[in-house]
Amino acid sequence: SSGRVIVGSTSHIGGAQFVVMGGNINTYGAMAIGNKAANPTSGTAFANFRFNSGATATRRGAEIAVHADGNWTDGSSHPSRMTFSTTAASSTGSTERMRIDSSGVVRVGGTDSYNSSDKLTLVNSGNCSLTIDATSSTESSVFFADGATGTEAYRGYLQYKHSVDALA
Repeated sequence: SSGRVIVGSTSHIGGAQFVVMGGNINTYGAMAIGNKAANPTSGTAFANFRFNSGATATRRGAEIAVHADGNWTDGSSHPSRMTFSTTAASSTGSTERMRIDSSGVVRVGGTDSYNSSDKLTLVNSGNCSLTIDATSSTESSVFFADGATGTEAYRGYLQYKHSVDALA
């Protein structure tokens, strides 16, 4: 009668309408969402979380979707991508804002790939920027590494010293 669904327990004190709880120590609540296609083809959507409102919950606000990022091969290859979409002011349909593809590449603001070595791409039809915010007595840095330890982790770098308002 309350409209709540609780899985893995008989009660929950939180206000969530859908709750999945794990068992005892070293277990966790898990939920699987998908379709019954054994080998989805590239672009096939197989999971979607929509954040809706309205009396019938059909007014779309935002969504997180998962699609096949290539043709799946039974038991050996399941490439997938996750997209994050929001709805702009004065609009009723959501637009993709960020994507994480099957190779781990993150694209914000667009889906084009500019350089095969990119792991992060920011796209905008006008000016485009990235902000690194730090306190006035610290430093902001971008490091260029060819390893993970010692000086390999910072072979080259851009560094801004906020205390003297200058690039190092």
